[in-house]
Amino acid sequence: MNYHHLNNLVWIWSVDRPGTNAGPFADFFPGKTYFDIAALDVYRNDFQKLYYDDLLKLAAGKPVTLAEVGPAPTPAILKEQPKWTWWMLWAVGGRGMAVTNGPMRDLVNDPRSLSRDDPEYLKGIAPIRAASGLPPLSPLTRPAP
Repeated sequence: MNYHHLNNLVWIWSVDRPGTNAGPFADFFPGKTYFDIAALDVYRNDFQKLYYDDLLKLAAGKPVTLAEVGPAPTPAILKEQPKWTWWMLWAVGGRGMAVTNGPMRDLVNDPRSLSRDDPEYLKGIAPIRAASGLPPLSPLTRPAP
């Protein structure tokens, strides 16, 4: 950032769940001036409300996200914890999670999720793709459930 004089970076502070290999979030908190987005890693379907609430407090109004998950949150979790701005599957966590049926289909079809089938997603991603020299995306077509 300083060497190349970059000023358009988004800094994400990402932590694992307390009690795994880490202590409470506050033990690793860099201070609110050092990040733009607060993120949490969640594995083994351990989406505890306590983690969500603690991260929201430290984020102090900044966006919160699930940086690395396996498996993905369910629509019920997103309903209980509505301020997650996005989630990203850990590479191993996505294995076998077909979108055509089961929990992943339910999540992708949930109104809180945007996907490549969603015109709003395509509209939102278009300027980023154009600025990157990439062509616009076309909607995916999936078989009916």
